Amino acid sequence: MSMQFTCSAATAGGGSALRRLACAAVREPICLFFLVGGLLFLIGRGFEAYVGGGKAIVIDDRSFTEYLSRRLNLYDGDALAAIGRSLGAPERDALVSAFVREEVLYREAIARGFDRDDIVVRRRLLERMSFLAAPESSVSEQEARAFYDSHRSQYATPPQIRFQHVFFDTVKRGQAGATADAEVMLVEMRSQSTSILAKPPAGDVFPLGSEIGPVSQDNARQLFGEAMAVAIFGSEESDWQGPFASPAGVHLVRVTSRVPQTEQSYETVKQQIAADVRRAKALAALEAMADELAAGYRIHVDLESR
Repeated sequence: MSMQFTCSAATAGGGSALRRLACAAVREPICLFFLVGGLLFLIGRGFEAYVGGGKAIVIDDRSFTEYLSRRLNLYDGDALAAIGRSLGAPERDALVSAFVREEVLYREAIARGFDRDDIVVRRRLLERMSFLAAPESSVSEQEARAFYDSHRSQYATPPQIRFQHVFFDTVKRGQAGATADAEVMLVEMRSQSTSILAKPPAGDVFPLGSEIGPVSQDNARQLFGEAMAVAIFGSEESDWQGPFASPAGVHLVRVTSRVPQTEQSYETVKQQIAADVRRAKALAALEAMADELAAGYRIHVDLESR
């Protein structure tokens, strides 16, 4: 009532246009709603500024348990609760301080945009989306067998070889010296009788010995490098070849036997098949979810013609 009287008096007294407009606005319920909401907003912002410049970190039981889970790489809720109850005040305070430091650094990193162009962060976020798209699911026997039948070659063991080699250490001889010594020995070995095939001359000590295999081409690549792996898999049996350079040194090589690609039975690779089926299902679900979400985006492709 007093508000209505004041406004009426103000209007009757020929107050300013602004005052008359304000009084008229106050009489409307919707205006009162926005006025009260605005006041509450300003009060809330003022309180935030008071407690920490508009920034607040709330540490409650849930957030603290999540922090312990990340820190300990532990996801058993009962175990985490037991650990939380067992903490003394000094240990809890130290963990709270560490939590605050982590949270502050994380928020500042996000504020500076460090997450936008980081390939590791990008991959991790995509991984989280894949979990969202396709949570862990069981694989039926029928699914596993159907997948195996359509991907048999994927589960075959690759071709392998066994070979002898004579090693020349480039640390001891130098690159040029090791290569020259290998070339000289190769000529000598090829000119001698076949008895040298059974027991080749000793070179320098190689960590894996002088007899290697059976190894696949991928295994050989990891041990001796791409160029040497390709070369020895293309070599003929019973003939010394080289010299071949590896990261360790220089080698003369003779392939002694070959093991062809071998198909593995379903029972042998059953566990791997189940994992592969889950991975394929997750990928299909993720692609479907991405396609559905993409419908809400405007896609503009602007590539130079090639």
